Amino acid sequence: MRSEDAGWAELLATAGPHDVYHLPGYHRVAEASGWGEAWLHVAGDGRGWIALPLLLRPIEDAPGRTDATSVYGYAGPITSAAPVDPDLVADFGRTLREGLVERGAVTLFARLHPLLEQPQFLTGLGVLERLGDTVSIDLRQPPEAQLAAYRSNHRRDLARLERKGYRTTVIDGAGELEAFVALYHENMRRVHAGPQYFFDAAYFGRLAETLGPSLTLASCHQDEQLVGAGLFMRHGPLAQYHLGAVCDRHVAAAPAKQLIDAARRHFQAAGAEVLHLGGGRGASEDSLFHFKAGFSPRRHTFRVWRWIIDASAYATLAEGKPATDFFPAYRG
Repeated sequence: MRSEDAGWAELLATAGPHDVYHLPGYHRVAEASGWGEAWLHVAGDGRGWIALPLLLRPIEDAPGRTDATSVYGYAGPITSAAPVDPDLVADFGRTLREGLVERGAVTLFARLHPLLEQPQFLTGLGVLERLGDTVSIDLRQPPEAQLAAYRSNHRRDLARLERKGYRTTVIDGAGELEAFVALYHENMRRVHAGPQYFFDAAYFGRLAETLGPSLTLASCHQDEQLVGAGLFMRHGPLAQYHLGAVCDRHVAAAPAKQLIDAARRHFQAAGAEVLHLGGGRGASEDSLFHFKAGFSPRRHTFRVWRWIIDASAYATLAEGKPATDFFPAYRG
């Protein structure tokens, strides 16, 4: 099923728990950014179904061959609200392999969703690897309980930011998107991010146009200057911290703490149940993870899924490539 097919959205209307990363519109944004051709594989038995959204990318050194990957974020398989039996799980795996072979796929690499139960649908299909943990805030708790769960230095910094005149506003929709893009690129240059993280203005514009009010921008100002901003996405009960940025001159003040705190209050008032902050860079327990962990004790396992569909083609493509943990090796 293609991203423009009405059946994709109709299927999600009967789905169990899923997220913005499973929407056809989010995949159309990825397609327009040149990240691959969206494809939704579906297996059903008339009572329930299992579906997996993927991006198919051509392999430059192998005309007619592709590999499959997930969108930026957390995707993986989802199911219907109806119960799924073992025969359907087996059928999903068999038909998925057939569909990938038909599309010339050599490998599949996907990031699974830490908040959804997905591994049980992937038994025997490649390898699942736990990379680390992610952090979320339970918005079903009373506000005072959420705040009490913050690390003490986060609470102190929030009070200090307030005293120093930092103010954050949270608006559903594009908001100051152009200013956010400039600030985001400044932030990426400061941390020496790889080129894959320098999303261009067109990407953000497509995201805002596609998601509408499901895209939320938190903006932190001091003396009318934008000093920090966070881009969030919400679908149903799940809110996701997508991207964030802080002005070089205000890094030490940590306005990102106020951004997340304001977003937490905004999404709870809007009826969301979870604000997922994600993990560290490369899923490691680095300074970014430590920062996020200061907002909540809740942890979730982040897994990736690696599957070699055509072992012979993979060996040929990977031949002569440096030995690394990167998968697929021919793209390392």
